[in-house]
Amino acid sequence: MLVGSGTVSASLIVQTKPGCPDKCGNVSIPYPFGIFDAAGGEECSINGVGSGYANVVERNSSIAEYSSLCRSACDVRENIEEGSCNGSGCCQLTIPKGINFFQANVYTSSDNHTKVWSFDHCSYGILAEQDAYTFRASDLLLSSTDFIVKGKGLPLVLDWAIGNKTCEEARDSGALACQENSNCINSDNNLGYRCSCFDGYEGNPYLSPGCQDVNECENQSDNPCVGNCTNTKGSYYCTCPEGSFGDGRKDGHGCSTKKQVVPLLKLALGIGSGLLFFIIGCCWSYFFVKKQKQIKLREKYFENNGGLLLKQNIPAKEGGVESTKIYTAKELE
Repeated sequence: MLVGSGTVSASLIVQTKPGCPDKCGNVSIPYPFGIFDAAGGEECSINGVGSGYANVVERNSSIAEYSSLCRSACDVRENIEEGSCNGSGCCQLTIPKGINFFQANVYTSSDNHTKVWSFDHCSYGILAEQDAYTFRASDLLLSSTDFIVKGKGLPLVLDWAIGNKTCEEARDSGALACQENSNCINSDNNLGYRCSCFDGYEGNPYLSPGCQDVNECENQSDNPCVGNCTNTKGSYYCTCPEGSFGDGRKDGHGCSTKKQVVPLLKLALGIGSGLLFFIIGCCWSYFFVKKQKQIKLREKYFENNGGLLLKQNIPAKEGGVESTKIYTAKELE
């Protein structure tokens, strides 16, 4: 079985060539990866579909051969340890990195199996993610059908990869398969690389014209913004309607209506202006009262010093010509 990535970018839309299956069970298989004979070139085929299994082989790949062996024995029921593949009833091997094909073979010893039939009916092999399977002694009593059902519920991670070159080597040779608006990612577990769309783009990064911009604002009633949504290349931005403020995002602060409150600066200016007019009013009142007092004081001095009597005794000639003129002290100086 090809160890080829369940870690495909979420922005990838699975696309395949016409007539080629895009799934193996519930595993999506994006183009240019597929299910076909190793010598079949561009053809697509599935082997052994009726039995519930499929051979998944990488295109035009050279298969590295590895051989590993583990042995489990369970002559005595009491030696079996629950939850542990320590060789008593269960053994476990780690698949080396870089293999493209996997085949498990189970062999039984030449000893008489009837000696352990009461607690160990058959021998099975299963391919699964490390630590996904927990051994139970009761598994030794499962029928082949029951064990297959249990095995199908265990996860297996596939690491899809193209060719046997790194991104840099493929780019330098002009054979890079990644199209527009996509990243090239070197495989962590094998030779080769994968392609994934830039953030904000979707599509198949292996097919021309490459990944296309996602219009996050296309659906005005269902987009990331609570206010106005504006799409940009590979992104978008949100703004709040007039009369409100905030970042306008559903996953942010959203938009809030502006409250009708008097800003601190306006309040300070209002108080300052009021105090200024009050002081000016007080000063004007003070000088006005003071001037009135001076006028009354002069009138009092005029009366006390015989000013009224003098004014009455000054004769006036006909025609309005004054015969006597009164000068102030300042004028006399």
